[in-house]
Amino acid sequence: MVVSHEPEIRGAIEEHAALLSDELNVRTVVASSWAVDDAATAALMGGFYRRLVGGEACAEALAGAQRDSARNGAHPFHWAAFAPH
Repeated sequence: MVVSHEPEIRGAIEEHAALLSDELNVRTVVASSWAVDDAATAALMGGFYRRLVGGEACAEALAGAQRDSARNGAHPFHWAAFAPH
């Protein structure tokens, strides 16, 4: 999901996250605040899901994957866009 910092867009994300939670039992939605290329997203999400499967909580797994990306030299543009909602 690609979104912006615009308040109406943020509201839409929160609304959709609530809908997913109610109807599909989704606890957390991870969304980006700007468009990030597919390869960088795939690398970040690979680390995120490995951490989730390893038992980390969602926010902890995302933060860890972001730290890993930074340590591996990725520019913050490619990993800082993502946040749990």
